[in-house]
Amino acid sequence: MIKALYISILSLLGIASVFMGGSVIFDLFGIREMEGNYVPFIVWANFICGFLYLLAVYGILNKKSWQKIPLMIAFTVLIIAFSGLIIHIQNEGVYEHKTVKAMIFRTVLTLIFLLTHKKIFKMKKFMIPAIIGIAMLTSCDKKQTDAVDHSEHTAQTENAATENHDDHADHADTSVGLVLDNGNKWKTNTEMLPFIQEQERLLDAYDDNKDDYKVLAANLNSANEKLIKSCTMTGKSHDVLHVWLTDHMRNIDLLAKATTKEEADKVTDALEHSMETYHQYFD
Repeated sequence: MIKALYISILSLLGIASVFMGGSVIFDLFGIREMEGNYVPFIVWANFICGFLYLLAVYGILNKKSWQKIPLMIAFTVLIIAFSGLIIHIQNEGVYEHKTVKAMIFRTVLTLIFLLTHKKIFKMKKFMIPAIIGIAMLTSCDKKQTDAVDHSEHTAQTENAATENHDDHADHADTSVGLVLDNGNKWKTNTEMLPFIQEQERLLDAYDDNKDDYKVLAANLNSANEKLIKSCTMTGKSHDVLHVWLTDHMRNIDLLAKATTKEEADKVTDALEHSMETYHQYFD
């Protein structure tokens, strides 16, 4: 019973890690878009650890002498990845607050499995409840803090997006127009592309006979705020982007303020044209 419980929890952690990590890496089920500002090397670390957890389960079931080694490797991978995440954050790289909490939870849980591996069968009445208790407390605390932080993070994101846009506007060369880079398209930084694609998806999926244009405006605005927040472009490429973005944001604002369906239809047409314009000047 105790052994089965230990193996079940470790198996579930492994399967969940492989599924979620693989879905983001290979962009399955639209999960990558939902993850927002995910950090690629963190996703890969969790994906690898998923296989290591499952390998440990295989070793335990088959009584292999090396059954503890995969857990040791997984813990090492997580420590290295977490250190990299700290450096990434200090260098002002984009990330989600939930990523930090998830890494702490995963690292602590892996350490618990590692430390209790040998003792678990000698202290049956104490160690398993301790593992389950700590895991449940950590999980509950994570859910509660995520719920509390969600609204705060949403407000902070909106404020940061506005501030970032204002900051970009202050540093943009207003004399620059929509021009190509010596006949070539400008390169958009990779962090911004998911939010460009999200806006295109929203516009493509919008049915003016069925959907609420106010909802479309709110969703476009949300994606655009994330786009602005993730912008790290500098120089002339940023100035040209700002020219496009200023007009694009104005149209989103007009859509939100539209009072009739006819007015909204004209603005959505303008937004679709805006996305076409983006692709004329940016990759």
